[in-house]
Amino acid sequence: MQDQEEIERLFRTHRERMLLLAKMLLKDEEDSRDVVSEVFTDIIGSDLVLRPAEASAYLLACVRNKCLNLLNRHRVAERVRRLLPVDAPMADQLAVVDKIRLEQLWQYVDTALTPQTARVVRLRFEERKTYQEIADQLAISTTAVYKHLAQAVRTLRQCFNPEKYGET
Repeated sequence: MQDQEEIERLFRTHRERMLLLAKMLLKDEEDSRDVVSEVFTDIIGSDLVLRPAEASAYLLACVRNKCLNLLNRHRVAERVRRLLPVDAPMADQLAVVDKIRLEQLWQYVDTALTPQTARVVRLRFEERKTYQEIADQLAISTTAVYKHLAQAVRTLRQCFNPEKYGET
């Protein structure tokens, strides 16, 4: 752990270059000062000992990384703001997200599944038909209906949640 005098020396020596880098990346004075302060706060709270020869590169790398993280958070927040207006009630916002997700799912059903499997899926989930009603309408067995639905669910899970249902 750096002692208080050493941290103050690092601050006086490297602060201006760190601020300049942060301003170039963030284009915001206040955020830049916050990032530089966070870097020194992290150093104070850690067991890190910086050698003078490595201090400049380390501190600038920390500023760069914190700036990139902040820019990433701003981008994500902006995307959420565009998709979900603040003045809309939360239920409406969730309904919009659900509708978009459902449209993506149906588009995938129509393009990625075989025509027969897509018909079975639509009859089952859009028209709420039973396995027997689907089998009668398509002139196939209920076992075939089951197989089409099982294949469709497996394919949809792999596409829409690959981390959880991906190939093992």
